[in-house]
Amino acid sequence: MRAPLAFVYGNCVFAAGLHDPWAAFALPGSTYRWLPGEEKRARFLAMLGALHAIDADLQIVRVTHTWDAARLKGRVGERARSPHAGAMRRYVGAQLEHLTRAGAARVQIYLLASLREPERDVATYVSRAAER
Repeated sequence: MRAPLAFVYGNCVFAAGLHDPWAAFALPGSTYRWLPGEEKRARFLAMLGALHAIDADLQIVRVTHTWDAARLKGRVGERARSPHAGAMRRYVGAQLEHLTRAGAARVQIYLLASLREPERDVATYVSRAAER
């Protein structure tokens, strides 16, 4: 088994090696739950337009991270001198307890666009795959 990435520099990712470059972009996430249907469709169509305009092989990667309770508790400790430090600690403690029970996680979305010439000819693609 090999590592999925050979090298990363800034937002340039090299997958199988230096001959396989990709550009990686973090996408802002938002919930659609409270949007009216027309706004949901508008966002979806805007995303489709952007994906079509890229004109390259691409991947959309969804990464889930659990909340880092120790980091959140540490941030409250940074504000220990505040006159509201006790209330802040109680509030964050309640939130952490809720996140732990709910199993809540943060979601990050990345778009990776290949910097190689796109494979458009199926016959060429199949012959290259067979050569490998």
